[in-house]
Amino acid sequence: MIEFFMPMNPPTATAQEKQFNKTTGKVYLKSEARAARGILQAHLAEFRPQDPLTGPIELTVVWAYKNIEKPNGSWHQSKPDLDNIEKDFIDCLVRLQFIPDDKHISRKITEKRWTNEVPGIYVKIQKLEE
Repeated sequence: MIEFFMPMNPPTATAQEKQFNKTTGKVYLKSEARAARGILQAHLAEFRPQDPLTGPIELTVVWAYKNIEKPNGSWHQSKPDLDNIEKDFIDCLVRLQFIPDDKHISRKITEKRWTNEVPGIYVKIQKLEE
Protein backbone atom coordinates (compact mmCIF):
# COMPACT_ATOMS: atom_id res chain seq x y z
CA MET A 1 0.00 0.00 0.00
CA ILE A 2 1.11 3.54 -0.76
CA GLU A 3 -0.48 6.36 1.23
CA PHE A 4 0.48 10.04 1.44
CA PHE A 5 -0.76 13.64 1.54
CA MET A 6 0.67 16.30 -0.75
CA PRO A 7 0.21 19.74 0.81
CA MET A 8 -0.36 22.06 -2.16
CA ASN A 9 -2.99 24.09 -3.93
CA PRO A 10 -4.52 21.41 -6.15
CA PRO A 11 -4.44 22.34 -9.84
CA THR A 12 -7.67 23.48 -11.46
CA ALA A 13 -6.55 23.29 -15.13
CA THR A 14 -7.16 19.95 -16.86
CA ALA A 15 -6.24 18.07 -20.04
CA GLN A 16 -9.69 18.89 -21.38
CA GLU A 17 -8.48 22.46 -21.90
CA LYS A 18 -7.07 22.25 -25.39
CA GLN A 19 -6.45 24.74 -28.17
CA PHE A 20 -6.41 24.38 -31.93
CA ASN A 21 -3.58 25.90 -33.95
CA LYS A 22 -5.06 27.09 -37.25
CA THR A 23 -1.64 27.33 -38.89
CA THR A 24 -0.43 23.79 -38.13
CA GLY A 25 -3.82 22.14 -37.73
CA LYS A 26 -2.70 20.56 -34.45
CA VAL A 27 -4.52 20.36 -31.13
CA TYR A 28 -2.43 21.00 -28.04
CA LEU A 29 -2.80 21.51 -24.31
CA LYS A 30 -3.16 25.05 -23.04
CA SER A 31 -0.15 26.28 -21.11
CA GLU A 32 -2.15 26.23 -17.84
CA ALA A 33 -2.94 22.52 -18.30
CA ARG A 34 0.70 21.71 -19.11
CA ALA A 35 1.82 23.62 -16.00
CA ALA A 36 -0.76 21.80 -13.85
CA ARG A 37 0.50 18.44 -15.09
CA GLY A 38 4.08 19.45 -14.31
CA ILE A 39 3.11 20.53 -10.78
CA LEU A 40 1.31 17.23 -10.15
CA GLN A 41 4.26 15.21 -11.42
CA ALA A 42 6.75 17.17 -9.32
CA HIS A 43 4.74 16.62 -6.14
CA LEU A 44 4.04 12.96 -6.91
CA ALA A 45 7.70 12.25 -7.69
CA GLU A 46 8.53 12.67 -3.98
CA PHE A 47 6.42 9.59 -3.20
CA ARG A 48 7.36 7.45 -6.20
CA PRO A 49 7.65 3.78 -5.20
CA GLN A 50 10.65 1.62 -6.01
CA ASP A 51 8.37 -0.82 -7.84
CA PRO A 52 4.89 -0.23 -9.23
CA LEU A 53 1.90 -1.89 -7.58
CA THR A 54 0.49 -4.58 -9.86
CA GLY A 55 -2.72 -6.58 -9.99
CA PRO A 56 -6.15 -5.16 -9.22
CA ILE A 57 -5.75 -1.73 -7.59
CA GLU A 58 -7.96 0.48 -5.46
CA LEU A 59 -7.22 4.18 -5.84
CA THR A 60 -8.48 6.73 -3.32
CA VAL A 61 -7.91 10.43 -4.00
CA VAL A 62 -9.28 13.39 -2.04
CA TRP A 63 -8.80 16.85 -3.54
CA ALA A 64 -8.91 19.45 -0.74
CA TYR A 65 -9.33 23.00 -2.06
CA LYS A 66 -8.74 25.99 0.23
CA ASN A 67 -11.77 28.10 1.13
CA ILE A 68 -12.09 29.70 4.56
CA GLU A 69 -15.72 30.67 3.94
CA LYS A 70 -16.99 27.10 3.46
CA PRO A 71 -17.40 24.57 6.28
CA ASN A 72 -14.28 22.41 6.61
CA GLY A 73 -14.73 19.14 4.72
CA SER A 74 -17.84 20.27 2.83
CA TRP A 75 -18.32 19.09 -0.75
CA HIS A 76 -16.64 21.08 -3.53
CA GLN A 77 -19.27 21.43 -6.28
CA SER A 78 -17.64 23.79 -8.75
CA LYS A 79 -15.01 23.46 -11.48
CA PRO A 80 -12.79 21.67 -12.15
CA ASP A 81 -14.89 18.64 -13.03
CA LEU A 82 -13.86 15.58 -11.07
CA ASP A 83 -13.56 13.28 -14.09
CA ASN A 84 -11.22 15.74 -15.83
CA ILE A 85 -8.80 16.15 -12.92
CA GLU A 86 -8.82 12.38 -12.31
CA LYS A 87 -7.59 11.60 -15.82
CA ASP A 88 -4.52 13.85 -15.59
CA PHE A 89 -3.76 12.57 -12.11
CA ILE A 90 -3.96 8.90 -13.12
CA ASP A 91 -1.81 9.58 -16.20
CA CYS A 92 0.84 11.04 -13.86
CA LEU A 93 0.66 7.95 -11.63
CA VAL A 94 1.32 5.74 -14.66
CA ARG A 95 4.07 8.01 -16.01
CA LEU A 96 5.85 7.89 -12.62
CA GLN A 97 5.35 4.11 -12.30
CA PHE A 98 3.10 4.03 -9.24
CA ILE A 99 1.09 1.57 -11.35
CA PRO A 100 2.05 0.01 -14.71
CA ASP A 101 -1.17 1.00 -16.48
CA ASP A 102 -4.50 2.54 -15.52
CA LYS A 103 -6.28 -0.64 -16.63
CA HIS A 104 -5.23 -2.09 -13.24
CA ILE A 105 -7.49 0.33 -11.35
CA SER A 106 -10.49 -1.80 -10.45
CA ARG A 107 -11.96 0.42 -7.73
CA LYS A 108 -11.74 4.19 -7.50
CA ILE A 109 -12.89 6.54 -4.75
CA THR A 110 -12.45 10.20 -5.57
CA GLU A 111 -13.72 13.29 -3.73
CA LYS A 112 -13.48 17.06 -3.99
CA ARG A 113 -13.83 18.92 -0.71
CA TRP A 114 -13.32 22.38 0.73
CA THR A 115 -10.85 22.89 3.54
CA ASN A 116 -10.09 25.83 5.79
CA GLU A 117 -6.91 24.08 6.90
CA VAL A 118 -4.04 22.83 4.69
CA PRO A 119 -5.10 22.33 1.06
CA GLY A 120 -3.72 19.40 -0.87
CA ILE A 121 -4.26 15.95 -2.30
CA TYR A 122 -4.61 12.77 -0.22
CA VAL A 123 -3.68 9.57 -2.07
CA LYS A 124 -4.00 5.91 -1.15
CA ILE A 125 -3.13 3.15 -3.62
CA GLN A 126 -3.59 -0.42 -2.52
CA LYS A 127 -3.73 -3.85 -4.04
CA LEU A 128 -7.11 -5.59 -3.91
CA GLU A 129 -7.56 -9.24 -3.03
CA GLU A 130 -7.77 -11.37 -6.16
